[in-house]
Amino acid sequence: MRGMAVIGVLAALVLGGAGVWYFMAGGETPAPVSLDEAASKLGSATGTAQPKATASVVAATIPSSTATSTTSAATATAGGAGSPTATAAPKTAAGSTTASRWTLDGANSFVGYRINEQLAQVGANTAVGRTSTVTGDLNFDGNSVTALQVKADMRQLKSDDSRRDNFLRRSSLETDRLPDATFVLAEPIPVSVQATEGASMRATARGDLTVHGVTKRVEIPVEGKITSGKLVVVGSLPVALADYNIEKPRVPLVLSIEDVGTMELSLVFAPTG
Repeated sequence: MRGMAVIGVLAALVLGGAGVWYFMAGGETPAPVSLDEAASKLGSATGTAQPKATASVVAATIPSSTATSTTSAATATAGGAGSPTATAAPKTAAGSTTASRWTLDGANSFVGYRINEQLAQVGANTAVGRTSTVTGDLNFDGNSVTALQVKADMRQLKSDDSRRDNFLRRSSLETDRLPDATFVLAEPIPVSVQATEGASMRATARGDLTVHGVTKRVEIPVEGKITSGKLVVVGSLPVALADYNIEKPRVPLVLSIEDVGTMELSLVFAPTG
């Protein structure tokens, strides 16, 4: 009996910390990102009331062909026909009257991973981890998204088990050592629809993705929609672990992990002028 107790203690030491989170996996897996779901959550969180027609919101949500006249009308309503600013459209640093800036709403955004694995005594499982510690901004000139940058703190990735998260901080993703994942747009994204409430579109975001200290040029299929005066963007991208020098976890009870995972993003941008 004493020998069995010693074996039990040794097994606990082996499985604890490095491997037991795999054995305990198998909870409810979050669904892949969805534009409709992201938009509905934003709508339920913010209500259905539309933002007031201030000059900054109008400039951010109306296409270039109508932005100047609509902004002038909004300003005239707010300041009166005799106001010195009644016909002046807002300007950016570059002097454009239609460019606008959107800032990422971290409270309603996340970036994360999804990868399939085979576990002893559990079978097939999909591991999903997400972080809402995300910052970024987007510039829109009335015709195209001209700039976009997003940064996620990967140390804050949360899955259904904190032991998995702690493991990834030390190994594989090594987020304690390389905490930031970033995406920087390299080419403008043409916008073929009017940026008005309810409008949606599909596009490809071409840019530089940095994960685990490695930067690659990628093309991310994205979907976007204006909801409650904010821009909701979702997308996903297959990511080969080897391309980013990410080693597969080597822990007990893991039979296999796929070579390719999925990076997911669900981002909400609010107009700031």
